Amino acid sequence: MEALLARIQNMEQTMAFYGREIVIAFAVIVIGLILIKRINLGLKRIFSKLPISAARGATVLNTRLRTFDGTTVFVPNRQILNDVIINYHFTPTRRFDLKINILYDQDLMKAKQVLETIMAEDSRVQRTPRPIVHVMSLNKGYIELQGRGWADNLKRFFVARELLEKIKLRFEQEGINMALPQM
Repeated sequence: MEALLARIQNMEQTMAFYGREIVIAFAVIVIGLILIKRINLGLKRIFSKLPISAARGATVLNTRLRTFDGTTVFVPNRQILNDVIINYHFTPTRRFDLKINILYDQDLMKAKQVLETIMAEDSRVQRTPRPIVHVMSLNKGYIELQGRGWADNLKRFFVARELLEKIKLRFEQEGINMALPQM
């Protein structure tokens, strides 16, 4: 037992020497990057409501994650190494989706044009690939539109939220009535 503890301590010291990039078996976990990981621990699913977290530290036995609501979770490394990890900071840009519902009696083409114009006018939205609007579904009582565009990864969340606000205000100005969600 003493030999095992000495080995673990030696491995932790070696990992500390390498700084923020900690090598665990054949995987590299970069501390501080945002990742998503759904982990089953018996009947309890970690992150079922808040799937996004940031890696804050790692040892030979586990990785410490901090969720955006401030919860610290220790995940056994065997679960991380045996499953898929999605790193949302790896690419410089990411796509955002804006879902808008309009009533059937509204001008569909005008709504699509306004939505596309709002995205194209925002300097934070990438020019290529260009923003595009699709009719996603024809539901009972409303038409679901989806605007898709690309933004810098770190600004994506705020860009999408602010565009939703602009869309709502512009639709009011243009006389386009949005539909309420149907239950």
